[in-house]
This record gives sequence, C-alpha cells and structure tokens, in this order.
Amino acid sequence: MGDKMDNQDLNNINQTPMSEPVVVDTRSRLGTQVSQTPQPVEEVKPVEQPAPSLMRETIDAKGNVVSPGTNGGPDMADKTINAVEDFMNTEDHKGEFGEQEILKYKTSALLGYIPIVCLFFLIIGKYKESNYMKFHLNQALLITIGYVIVSVASTILGWLFASNTMLKDSVPGWVSFISYVAYCICFFAMMYGIITTYNNSSKELPIVGKIKLLK
Repeated sequence: MGDKMDNQDLNNINQTPMSEPVVVDTRSRLGTQVSQTPQPVEEVKPVEQPAPSLMRETIDAKGNVVSPGTNGGPDMADKTINAVEDFMNTEDHKGEFGEQEILKYKTSALLGYIPIVCLFFLIIGKYKESNYMKFHLNQALLITIGYVIVSVASTILGWLFASNTMLKDSVPGWVSFISYVAYCICFFAMMYGIITTYNNSSKELPIVGKIKLLK
C-alpha cells in the first residue's frame, strides 16, 4: 500500500509541468534606456567666410576667395568692372561742407541737376547762398552745357548729311546713333549727380568734374 502511494506521488511529480526559467536580457534594456536618453546637442557655429566682391569672385570649399579666369587671375569682365569702379570713384568734397548746410540745401541741390531748374537757379543767383549749392550747381551746369552741345552738334550733322528721300529729309543712321550715345552720357551724368547727392555725397563728375565755371 505504501509502495503504491509512493509510486503515485512520483508519477504526479513527473507529470507536473515545470515552469521554464525566465531569462532577463539586461543588456537590451540597458541599451534601450541609453538610446532613449536625450543626448546634449552641440551648437555648431557657422564659419564666417569672406563675401565675394563685384568681380564675380567665388568661395571654395576651404572658404578662400577664388577669382575666375586663367591662372587664377581676373578675366576680361573683372578688368572691365575694375575700370568702371575706378572711373566712377571720383573725389568727394563732402567734408568741405557743414551738416546744417547740407540739410538746408540738399533738396535744392538735387533739383538743380535738372537742366531747366539749373538755369533757373543760376538766374536767381541761388549758388551765391552756399558753397554747397555752388559746388552742385557747377556740376549741374557742366551737364546742361553737355546737353546743349549734343543738341547743337546733332542738329548740324543732320543738316550736313541729311538726304532727300521720298520728298523727306532722312538723317543717316550713324548720326542718330552718335547723338543717342551722347544724350545717354549726359543722362547718366545727371543721374550720377542726383544719386550721389541723395546719398549725402558731393562727388565730382567723371572727367569734367574738376572744371570750375562758377566762381
């Protein structure tokens, strides 16, 4: 009887399912926690690079300014830009005038570059009120004389070379082209004076700016 009970107990023990051991992967948990931990973001400061100039220069990968053209030198376009900048960079007489004088007569100086207004200011003697006005009216007078010379020359050339075609005088194309270019030069000179005066500068006109007509 006792043997039977022992055998049954052994059978029950053998038939009882054993629970499988639980294996905890601590490394995966640790790796997950580390990956979820916010990492400090390092602030990347941009490297200041020199800006390219008007000469169509570029910046290479190392931040150096590189000029286009053969042998690393400036090409024809760059030389042209440099020549124009040197031509337009005339002497500035701003330091010869006081700030109050400039503020008072700046508007009149701007209007004085218009040929008709220039002649009106000259008639009423506006240039005698201030050295600042005298300087700018002198520049404007040079431009006005340029307009008069171009107008007279184009008219004379038109009379000399005009041909009668279909009962109508026709001016050669080269005469019209020269007159057009001359008028454009006078116009650009006028705009140069207006823009520089508006920017609180008192720059001489290129080439003819040193001529003093108003004493």
